[in-house]
Amino acid sequence: MAEENPVWGRERIPNELLLKIGHRVSPRTVAKYMPRPVARARPALVDLPS
Repeated sequence: MAEENPVWGRERIPNELLLKIGHRVSPRTVAKYMPRPVARARPALVDLPS
């Protein structure tokens, strides 16, 4: 569900599961199985002549 709807957060997915199939899931459980954002590489510091 999280992969199909990447903008849904850990609060909305449990609500959708409760409404559609009547199953209660904790937001913490959803967060445990959600894909984590990929860390972007930090740009290298450039030493400019002064």
